[in-house]
Amino acid sequence: MNEEIKAEWVRRLRSGDIPQTASYLGRVDGFRCCLGVLSDMAVEAGIATRTPDADALLQVYRSGGHTETSLLLHEILDWAGLHGDEDGDIELDGVVVIGEGDEALTFNTPSLSFLNDNGATFAQIADVIEEYL
Repeated sequence: MNEEIKAEWVRRLRSGDIPQTASYLGRVDGFRCCLGVLSDMAVEAGIATRTPDADALLQVYRSGGHTETSLLLHEILDWAGLHGDEDGDIELDGVVVIGEGDEALTFNTPSLSFLNDNGATFAQIADVIEEYL
């Protein structure tokens, strides 16, 4: 992964400035999933565009003739220097442990969207990005 993009992504996830959501990259009210935070960075870099959907509920990201509301556009993966699956998700190899002691959660080859949508906080996801990407 591009180290500058990674550092900024982790910084934004840890900032506490972005409210977290699940299932979608982003909502028009400013909530984002972890992949939506990276998608917003790509919009700022001119790699993609972002517009509200027809119902004005979700953010729609577009690039290279592709449209996405749930996972990363391949153009964003390429820009960030990431290798995603065919759907645009980032799968992690091996066992990922979040937390410590009795409250630790263990996942076998999870994706970032799975972690985001199943209770991992942005700060925990930032730790995973630093360690595994």
